[in-house]
Amino acid sequence: MDFNIRDMVTIWNAIKKFDMESFKRVFGLAMNKNEIKRELNDYSLRCANNPRNNIPSSDFAVLIGFTGILPIPNTLDEKYEIDIEDKELLKEMYKLSKKNEKTLKHNEIQTILHKDVDVTTIHNLNEIDVLPLKYSHVSAIRETITSLDRYKNKSPQVITAGTLLVCPENRQIVVQHRQNTETHPDHYHTFGGAYRKTEFFEEIDFNIANDRNSLKFTLVREVFEETNIVLNKDNIYDEYCVVRQNDDGYIQFYSICAKITSADMDNLQGIDEGSVVIIDFDDLERELMEQNWVPSGKMHILIWLAFGAPYTSFFERFGGLSAKKLYKKVIQNS
Repeated sequence: MDFNIRDMVTIWNAIKKFDMESFKRVFGLAMNKNEIKRELNDYSLRCANNPRNNIPSSDFAVLIGFTGILPIPNTLDEKYEIDIEDKELLKEMYKLSKKNEKTLKHNEIQTILHKDVDVTTIHNLNEIDVLPLKYSHVSAIRETITSLDRYKNKSPQVITAGTLLVCPENRQIVVQHRQNTETHPDHYHTFGGAYRKTEFFEEIDFNIANDRNSLKFTLVREVFEETNIVLNKDNIYDEYCVVRQNDDGYIQFYSICAKITSADMDNLQGIDEGSVVIIDFDDLERELMEQNWVPSGKMHILIWLAFGAPYTSFFERFGGLSAKKLYKKVIQNS
């Protein structure tokens, strides 16, 4: 392998900091972000258009980009309005929303991306404008318009945050098997959920100004709610991908991963919405190939692999393959 001056500087800095991720990039065990984005978006579309995958052609994820800092949403005090002139359609949405309020088991506040924000540039923004909206309303809009071509891409874009749990000690990752959910039931997914402003949890120690209004707090809160684990902020990998779930409009800010311990693994607990699933590194290829995955969740794990599987050792293998080789093998078999 040939090294240039920049590579040598990177290696020296990595030695000083013992930065394993820099070592992985220099030695070709991790990929660059532009290549990851191009390959995964192509892979996602191929999966959606492949009849043997037995999924709707609209059900795919789009990797928008990467960011090193999560924005703190700015919640606007405005009424959410959808740009539709069809009054009968609006009445139908309103009726469905009222019906949903009575039937939904969970009707929590969702936070919707403001309509004036260009989602393709969201990862470059330090602050994003959002509006609160009940899930019954979000669901009603989604159910009414997503099948109508003339209202394509008008589904509310719900802001969410999450992460992939990695236990290097046990050589395992942890995901959720979704069960009693409105979207993608009986599918595997990484952990996460909707942003909501200023929620207090005594178990979660976030005492830095504005942290409780941040998307980072959202991912910590969601992991706690769904697994009973309180993440250490220092163990949340500070590189984030922004993914859009095409069929339902979710805009997902994912930390590439978060490190947990074997002691944390002993305290795992699922919830009504989904059980926790532990996957050994050596079984990851089979699980990615054979299980039903929420497209954005599968993309999230592939991003982690493409990054060289942060928090794992330089010599870590997944059924005999490096993280990068496993990533390549999965995307070549859509």
